Amino acid sequence: MMRTKNLIGIVFILFSVACNQVASQQHQLDAQTFYKDASAPNVQLLDVRTPEEFNEGYIPGAKNIDYHNENFKAQVAALDKSKATYVYCLSGARSADAAAYMRSEGFSNVLELQGGMLAYRKANLAITSPQNGKANTNGMDVTQFAKVVGDTGLVLVDFYAPWCGPCKKLAPILDEVISEQNGAVQLSKVDIDKNPVLAQSMNIQSIPLLHLYKDGKLVWTNLGFVDKGTIESAISSAIK
Repeated sequence: MMRTKNLIGIVFILFSVACNQVASQQHQLDAQTFYKDASAPNVQLLDVRTPEEFNEGYIPGAKNIDYHNENFKAQVAALDKSKATYVYCLSGARSADAAAYMRSEGFSNVLELQGGMLAYRKANLAITSPQNGKANTNGMDVTQFAKVVGDTGLVLVDFYAPWCGPCKKLAPILDEVISEQNGAVQLSKVDIDKNPVLAQSMNIQSIPLLHLYKDGKLVWTNLGFVDKGTIESAISSAIK
């Protein structure tokens, strides 16, 4: 009997998660549609990234409310729950969490940008910034990146962002791996917030992302958090 109850509980949890994922997907808009609809009158457009990310470039008309800021809930409470609210972040993870919270608080119509600013930039849609009205395009392009990975030796590239939790968890593991390689592998860290042109050119839509280059050629890649052993194995295979 106890085993049956446990199985029922597990099935219920899995069913609930699946339903939540489907509900979230139903409220996601592609970049073109999001840009068009979010520019309509009486719409609340929220950028839930950090102020630093926001200052690098945002969708025209957006209000910045940092999802990880302690005042997030208070700032959301000041918004009009009856208005259509469009929410976005860099890749879509924070905006999904923010949107779910807002719906739980009674917001009647919350829409999310599918793929976040990474997808938005890829679509070449309008971006502005508080400094000069234009997006900050500083950072490497593909040609400059090619010089980073070089044409000789091994280079492990860590595409990350300061706000990314899994990236922070991965950082000390990478440092440890590189240290133990005694100079056989170089580590290059690329902040995609500061290199939007490169991220767009390389179609980077999620992080953390690792690339291992040998003599300038990509020989291994991993998307998401990865354990130390897997990274060491990839390096060992590349050295052979």
